[in-house]
Amino acid sequence: MKKVLILVFIIVYINSGYAQWECRSKLGSHLKPIGNSNVSWAVELIGSGGYLTNSSIANSMGIAGIDYATGKYTLYFESGAKYWNKNDLDSDLTTIAFCFYAEWMW
Repeated sequence: MKKVLILVFIIVYINSGYAQWECRSKLGSHLKPIGNSNVSWAVELIGSGGYLTNSSIANSMGIAGIDYATGKYTLYFESGAKYWNKNDLDSDLTTIAFCFYAEWMW
């Protein structure tokens, strides 16, 4: 029974690793300091579009992050929004989705 529980835990843990957005943020490696302070920030904007089999597709994503670091402590906050739009030109049907997330760590 114990081996089964460990196996289930491992499978769930591995699958949750893929629960991120399809386009991962790379803000952490691009933080820029604000003047001579301990505060750093970054913004990432991504957009794309396309046409496939009489359907138009567009999406965009924006992410912003701010980091406050001292000798002992670091506080990081990141937030983002993602937008999808798919338009079927044959049936004039439009699908729109929007999602928002925020995360922080210290």
